[in-house]
Amino acid sequence: MKDVVACPYQAILQNMVDLVWGTVPDCSLGEVGNCLWGPQKRVLFSISTPKKSSTSTGEILAIDPTPQKIVEEEDKIQMQDDIQADSNVQLDIQNRNHFGPEYQNDIGLFRNITEDQSASAIAHQLCTTTGRQVSRFTEARRLHKGGLFARRPERCLQLKVDYRLHRLQWCGEPKKTGQLINGVVLFTDESWFSTRSDSQHVLIWREIGTRFYTSNIKERHRYGGPGFLVWRGIMLNGRTELHIFDRGSVIGDRYCEEVLLPHVRLFRGAIGPDFSFMDDNAQPHRILAVEELLESEDITRMDWPAYSPDLNPIEHVWDALGRRIAARLRHPESTQQLKQMLIEEWALIPQDMFHQLDLSMRRRCEATIVVRGGHIPY
Repeated sequence: MKDVVACPYQAILQNMVDLVWGTVPDCSLGEVGNCLWGPQKRVLFSISTPKKSSTSTGEILAIDPTPQKIVEEEDKIQMQDDIQADSNVQLDIQNRNHFGPEYQNDIGLFRNITEDQSASAIAHQLCTTTGRQVSRFTEARRLHKGGLFARRPERCLQLKVDYRLHRLQWCGEPKKTGQLINGVVLFTDESWFSTRSDSQHVLIWREIGTRFYTSNIKERHRYGGPGFLVWRGIMLNGRTELHIFDRGSVIGDRYCEEVLLPHVRLFRGAIGPDFSFMDDNAQPHRILAVEELLESEDITRMDWPAYSPDLNPIEHVWDALGRRIAARLRHPESTQQLKQMLIEEWALIPQDMFHQLDLSMRRRCEATIVVRGGHIPY
């Protein structure tokens, strides 16, 4: 295997082995398994004989994140291997006898701290594997000492191999990088706003046993209450007006009449031929009428990778706008009040925020290249 670095779980494993067997003989945990950890592959433990690996454990090799010229089929195969390595820990137990009987149960330890298990489940598995009774509190303390804590997993859209490949190609194109740096791209998106908040993080003070008292119940509409779809766009040195679709579904013809002609066309005239228009791959955006209008108005549409909200800086603007509405002393009681609040708060968002978000695009592309088209923390 290539690209070997020190195992980030080594301290945890050492503590757990010390707990079960006492002090480990003159053999580091690095000798038990080679750990592959890097921007291209996350965690992969493999119990292997010295014949299979010529790289010493702990050696750090630099990984060049710059994408090479992509060969379609070979890259898909390689990316499938990367995704498989990202999804779970794979253990090769065929040669575990190489390390002697005192290390037979290390495979269970490797598996326990990397699978999606609770502290109780890990303690039970350790008891089954080693024959030693371990409290779940002791288990949790050991994991905490090694830097692992129980947290809710981040929820992201599923990225298939083709989607990751497209994201990687998109972020590696020099032409797009130049457009992003020059600030000639208008980022646009739609979002739904309603009069009722669906936040699950609102807490109340109550006595024990009063959970279902009328004063402690917050009723909410099943679908978030009445609301509407909102469209807007941002770029390095400007923003569009906030457009609200009052009623009905947004189809291609309506998208042309209410968005492209009154808003996008004005920015194309102001910026010039270098202007580039970004919208997502929603069905109303991709019909023939929209394509013909963009061609007739000489508006260049930027190719956008599917399932990539983390690449679109405007997602942060939606969050900021929603927080501003929630921070108001009076919450909207009707769609008319909500509409007025949105227009007011949209005008109050400082342009410097859009400026910083637009400048973050280069960092987003670099981060996507490093993780080979995977999810990025944006």
